[in-house]
Amino acid sequence: MIDRVFLDENGADLLNLHRWTNEQALFVKTETLPDLIPVGTFEDVPGTGMKIFIGERRPRAGQMVITLATHGKNHDFAFALQREIATVAPLFRGYSRTPGGTLSIAGVSKVTRSFAGSAQLGGAVELTIEHKSPYFWQESKERPVAVGSAAIVNISGQARADLRTSITAGGSAVINPSILSDAGLTTWHGTIPPGLTLTLDGEDVTLNGVDAALYVTGPLPYLEPGLSSLTIIAAGATAVIGWKEGEL
Repeated sequence: MIDRVFLDENGADLLNLHRWTNEQALFVKTETLPDLIPVGTFEDVPGTGMKIFIGERRPRAGQMVITLATHGKNHDFAFALQREIATVAPLFRGYSRTPGGTLSIAGVSKVTRSFAGSAQLGGAVELTIEHKSPYFWQESKERPVAVGSAAIVNISGQARADLRTSITAGGSAVINPSILSDAGLTTWHGTIPPGLTLTLDGEDVTLNGVDAALYVTGPLPYLEPGLSSLTIIAAGATAVIGWKEGEL
């Protein structure tokens, strides 16, 4: 059995999609997988009757539709269950499938409620989900990386993996540490005092917990799926990277 739960913006459980009590029953009736629409577009070639593809082929965020079967002991319980779903639907920000991973949600664009003739015969709530990305994200991974030389990192799945990088200075200060990833060269312009840690986690950059994002130049570090090369330049420091892998 697959456990399915809608999550709030903090990742906490908001609505479990399996309920079986004396008063109400709720379960997933049908579920589509995320649409796989490329970032690029198909364009007509004037005067030829042909089309060409322009842009990236990796998928963009799309939609999925989940239909929930709803049942109640009587009319009151049946309608209450559907109202409960409709009330919390605007708060959905994640969709967890175990096994499977977690899908980031931008929001619910449509809620359709119906009954099969009468409340006693059961009903359905159809949710149209808008994604932030088309990937089901897996549990975080973490590993140390030697500084000063290229390290090979194996990224599973199909998604580009954003990196969380922590660089800790040793007995001496580290000046202008940099990260060379598939995104290009990222540099933090400043000094990490001995024993302190610089953390780059997307747009959040901190030096021992204090915001230090203004001193970063270059792209946010990431690695493509497969075997990728990563080089961290920070003499005398130690480094640890973390990432999540995305599955379609």
